[in-house]
Amino acid sequence: MRYLIVLDGSEPGVGYDVTVPDLPGCTSAGDTLGDAVNNAAEAIRGHVQTLIETGQPVGVPTADPPADLPPRHLVGVVDVDLENDAAPLRAVRLNVSIPATALALIDAAAKIAGTSRSAFLTRAALTCIEREAARK
Repeated sequence: MRYLIVLDGSEPGVGYDVTVPDLPGCTSAGDTLGDAVNNAAEAIRGHVQTLIETGQPVGVPTADPPADLPPRHLVGVVDVDLENDAAPLRAVRLNVSIPATALALIDAAAKIAGTSRSAFLTRAALTCIEREAARK
């Protein structure tokens, strides 16, 4: 998933403070721009994991940068692989109804990809969510 980040470099020589507009309360910082971006990715993973563990909703990332950025603020994008990078979360079993022909195609595609049906469906769903967020 791609999350927009806002980097505040308004105090020269101090580093960067980072906020994530789509995840209220998710903040980070770094001495350099690279550190700030890397630390933001780690903060996003931890924040999303906490939201899930506490049963709170995880908002879909938007592609819209904040309208009015103060001087010396930057907008960036952090690509966070929530499927593989996040600390392992408890899998949740659920029942879904899928037409037999679609399921056969899904299973064939998962086999070609060398993955399980669950992993394939998870990756497909996250890709779809990311594409929809980018279209908005």
